[in-house]
Amino acid sequence: MRLRGGEDGEDSSDIIQFYEQILEGNPTSATAHVSLGRVYERKNNFDAAESQYAIAKALNPLDPLCYSYLGQVLLNQRQRPEAAMEEFKQALALSPDAAELHHVMARINHGFGKYEEAKDGYKKTLELQPNDGQTMSDLGSLLEAEDGDQDTVFGLYKQATKFHPDSALVWSNYGRALLNKKKYRDAITSLRNALRIEPDSHHALCNLGAALASFAPDCTESEFMEDEEPRRRGREGMVEAEGGRTEEEEINEKERKEEGKEEGKCGSDKEEKENKEEEVMVCDVEDIYARALDLCPFDPSTLVNYGKVCMEKGRVKMAEELFEEALKLEPDMVEAISGLGSIIEHRMTDELDTKRKEQFLNIAEAHHEKALSLLPDNPDVITNYAVRRIGGTGRMKLRSCTSEVASLR
Repeated sequence: MRLRGGEDGEDSSDIIQFYEQILEGNPTSATAHVSLGRVYERKNNFDAAESQYAIAKALNPLDPLCYSYLGQVLLNQRQRPEAAMEEFKQALALSPDAAELHHVMARINHGFGKYEEAKDGYKKTLELQPNDGQTMSDLGSLLEAEDGDQDTVFGLYKQATKFHPDSALVWSNYGRALLNKKKYRDAITSLRNALRIEPDSHHALCNLGAALASFAPDCTESEFMEDEEPRRRGREGMVEAEGGRTEEEEINEKERKEEGKEEGKCGSDKEEKENKEEEVMVCDVEDIYARALDLCPFDPSTLVNYGKVCMEKGRVKMAEELFEEALKLEPDMVEAISGLGSIIEHRMTDELDTKRKEQFLNIAEAHHEKALSLLPDNPDVITNYAVRRIGGTGRMKLRSCTSEVASLR
């Protein structure tokens, strides 16, 4: 008799009863226990699923699926990565060429900070499954955090968008890589792709804010799109003349087809998603950071970047509050410390008397000196400090700092 796995449309109670009847006649069937565990897992009855997988493992200790499924429950539902790792190790020993096992173990090691083990795991996954876009993106993220070769990171992210184009994180990572290469227009396009897939992606919103701020601080997304339309038509014309399509056009065409397939069965969800997407596309940089902050209010980087935008727009009080909130979360955050120093200097108006100005200057300088002590080799921090030391003995420090910046760059 062929064991069923719970096809769509079948009532799960009937399926459970089906497997229970099998187990009444053959209680030592590890396969039936695994299949029953899968049904319980789909019903979110994780206690029962875990129990069935454990029984199956005891009955057939040579079946890697028993360990793998149990590991997934321990990892995703129990939040017990150490215990899950032990199960995955057992599964991998029985099935050493299972790419998905190498990948999940690499991600656990990545989370544990075991970067070399994670790197080896990602590479092994790609050796077994060369077109795994998710693994490409994960490996790129690890190498990027290690300040690895940026061309390698960029290549991994770019390839990931080809093989895993339905992942918002993949597009967001690629957008950030483009941003690092100062390819602002392409970065914005990639990040828009991410937000089409996941309109509430905090990661993509933050990167989009940075890209727009770098591309043109006063440019809104709607203005960017208006400017992008003739460029897109020009690219399409060139492609038609050449008789083919670019890789980007192929990806976009695939996305449009996939969206068309989903349109009939998830109309209301898609409409809500499109409304959120439209909101993102017409807002400016400040709005994007505000939305990112709504999604993740305790992210220091978002607070600081939002503060910088507010400073550029003259909203000094708002910027100060954002920098202060960032410092509550991360007291040694250089950008927030330096930002507060700049705000204090901004208050040194002509209406202040000499003594008050000097007090402000001393406070501002203290902030910049603290930033410099935290990042003594950062050219931007050194410059930020140096340009404010323009009086008295400060001239000597200015010359010294300027020389240091030149040597670093």
